Amino acid sequence: MNSALNTYQVQQIKNANPDELIGILYDMAIQATYRKDETRLIKILSLLIRSLNYDYEFAENFYSLYEYCQHITGQKKFDEVRDLLSGIRDAWYEAVINGKKGAIASTA
Repeated sequence: MNSALNTYQVQQIKNANPDELIGILYDMAIQATYRKDETRLIKILSLLIRSLNYDYEFAENFYSLYEYCQHITGQKKFDEVRDLLSGIRDAWYEAVINGKKGAIASTA
C-alpha cells in the first residue's frame, strides 16, 4: 500500500505544473505537521522559500512567513504551523483554480 502511494505521489509531482507543485509542497508540509516530522517540514519550508519570485513585492511577506514557520517548527509548534499553512494552501488552490477558469474562459 505504501509503495502504491509513493508511486502515485511521484506521478503526481512529475505531471504537475509549477503552480500545482507549490500546492503539493503545501500539502506535504501540512502532512509533516501531523506527523510532527520536524526535519521534513523544515526541508519543505526551505523549498517554498527557494521557490519565491522576488520580482513580486509579496515574496518578502511569504519569505517572512516561511521563516517564522521554520522557527516555530524548531519549537515543536506543529499545530500553529499547520494553521498558517492550511489557510495559505486553501487560498493558493483557490487562486490556481480561478486562474485556470479564467484562462479557459479567455480562450473560448
